[in-house]
Amino acid sequence: MDYPLRMEQFRNANADSAATCQKLKGDLQAVFNVLPKDMQQLLLMNPQRAALLQGSHEWAKLPGHPLLQVGVVSSTSPR
Repeated sequence: MDYPLRMEQFRNANADSAATCQKLKGDLQAVFNVLPKDMQQLLLMNPQRAALLQGSHEWAKLPGHPLLQVGVVSSTSPR
């Protein structure tokens, strides 16, 4: 197999992976949006789970979390 063909296959695989990732992020956001607000708040209180929704601005609308920073772990949290 020649090098240009392998590079083209690699680019195609990367494009497919990116499209799949975007689809999954959209699906995750859709599921999150139908959850009750109290369940959304519980999920967003966990930095690892909140990080999955990074890039979405829906979480900023939740009462009680106006300044929530997604993906930030405080130095006092257990790891």
